[in-house]
Order: sequence, then structure tokens, then C-alpha cells
Amino acid sequence: MSRHGPRRGRPRRVGPYGGQLAPEGLGINGLPGHPRPHSPSEPAFVPRPPGHTSARKGERRCPVSGIGGSDRRLIVIVRHGKAVPKHTAADPDRDLTARGRRDAGAAGRWLEQSGHRVDLAVSSTSLRTRRTWQMMLPHLSAPPPAYYTEELYHADAGGLLAVLRRQAPELSGILLVGHNPAVHELAAALAGSGTKNLRNHLDQAFPTSSIAVLTVSRPWDGIGPGTARLADLWTPQGG
Repeated sequence: MSRHGPRRGRPRRVGPYGGQLAPEGLGINGLPGHPRPHSPSEPAFVPRPPGHTSARKGERRCPVSGIGGSDRRLIVIVRHGKAVPKHTAADPDRDLTARGRRDAGAAGRWLEQSGHRVDLAVSSTSLRTRRTWQMMLPHLSAPPPAYYTEELYHADAGGLLAVLRRQAPELSGILLVGHNPAVHELAAALAGSGTKNLRNHLDQAFPTSSIAVLTVSRPWDGIGPGTARLADLWTPQGG
């Protein structure tokens, strides 16, 4: 049984990351989890396109600085939008509410206007995470390829960290769409630096549809707690 409740129906395997967490594992650098070795069959990635920076009135926006350089890697962590109540559907099949759809669209607009660009999006297979990404997509001028994996559905913070650590060296940026508490715990654990205001906001809460943007100046397999800089943070109005 996962933290989401009992699994129902046939498991989904979508994309090259499909599959369940390993049944055992020691975790990575103090975060519990179930790391899976990198597979040579996983895809290569393209360079990220240039972007621009702007803000949208009424949305919480923190200034960006110090992002750039060939040694920088970008991690964009997204919590899915607000979902329908648990009693209305099996957990993997819970869709977004009307507010969740609006907020996810707003998240997509902010991501486009912020200038943050990634080479790959990886999402949990749950309906609420897939729908969140689908609502973000129309607002992105250069959307990255996306893969859906049960691994992110079941993962704790250590499992998410394992996904980051096995990325190909040529990848310059990745976006994860996942669930709390894992996404919040991962963002907070990675953020070893950043402005006090940003980090205080992140420590306090990570509401539905929130986005945390972190940068690291090391290889993917060298990422661990405290190694990233919290560069940006966005939450929807009323989040």
C-alpha cells in the first residue's frame, strides 16, 4: 500500500520511466527512497531554447538572479492542481477541480513568462498530475517532451531525488509534476541557498499548483540535500 492508499486496477506503464519503485533501497544522502539505476535506453535531450523574464499582476513572483552559465542545471518542481475529494474516485483517477484547472493554467502562464526553460517534463501517472501538465501546456511556447511514470506517483522525496540523479549529463533542465508531501520535502531539502524571503515562503507551505525553481552547479548524480539554490517560487492567488 502506498501513501496514496490501496492501488486499484491494472498498473499503468507510460514512457521510458514507467514502472514501480524498487521494493527496497537505502535512499540517497539522508532522504528515504528507492533509487533505480540509470538505463542506457533512456533518451538523450536537446538544448533548452532562450526565454524572457516578466511577471503577471496578482501572482506571487520572486525575482530571479544568478541563473545561467553552461554549468548550471535547472530543476522545476510543480505540485499538481487542486483535486476533487478523495471519496469521489479511486486515488489515481481523481481529476482537478475547476479551481485546480484555473490554477494549473496560471502556473503555465507564469512558467512561460518567467523565462525558465527545461528539456524534459516528467509527471506522475495520476490523473490530477497529468491534467495539471495538460493545463500548463497551451501556455508554453516551447514545451519539452513529457513522460509519465508510476514512479513519481509512489515516490517520497528520496525517490524523486533518485529520478533527478540518474538524468543524462547533457540534460540542462527538468520539470517534475508530483504530489505532496514529496515535492515540498524535495524542494525544501535541496534548497541550501537562496534569499531568506524565498526560503521562508517555501518552508511555510507549498500549495497546490505551486512551482519551485532551483539551480545547481554540479552534475545530476552529485545533487543532494542543500546543493541547490532556490531561485524562484510561485504560488497561485489564494494558494
